[in-house]
Amino acid sequence: MPRSEGPFRTRPARRYNLQLPIEYRLHDRCGAGLISNISMSGVLVEHVSDPIETGSRVGLRVSAYPGSFGNELSAEVVRETEDGFAVHFLELAPVNELMLHRIIHSG
Repeated sequence: MPRSEGPFRTRPARRYNLQLPIEYRLHDRCGAGLISNISMSGVLVEHVSDPIETGSRVGLRVSAYPGSFGNELSAEVVRETEDGFAVHFLELAPVNELMLHRIIHSG
C-alpha cells in the first residue's frame, strides 16, 4: 500500500497497545520508559526519564520476557509527545524481527 504524503499519511504496520518496559540510549545518555504501542515498524515510548528530540537516532532495548532485555534495536525519533517520543526502527536484523513478533503476539 503506498504511503501518502503530509500529515495524513498512513502507517505501514498495524499497532498493538501494551505496557512494556524499555531502555534507550543516545550517545552517552541513557533513559527508561514504557512502550504504549508497538508495531513491526516502530514504537511509542511514554513516561520517559529523559526526553529525546525528533531526528535523533537511539538504541532501544526491549524486554521480550520479564526481567530480561533483548538485543539493541536502532531507531530514529520521528515525533515528540508530551511525555515521550515515537520512533521508526532502522534496519531490523532477523533476530530482532523475531523478538518483535514474540512481543506483539504475546500481549
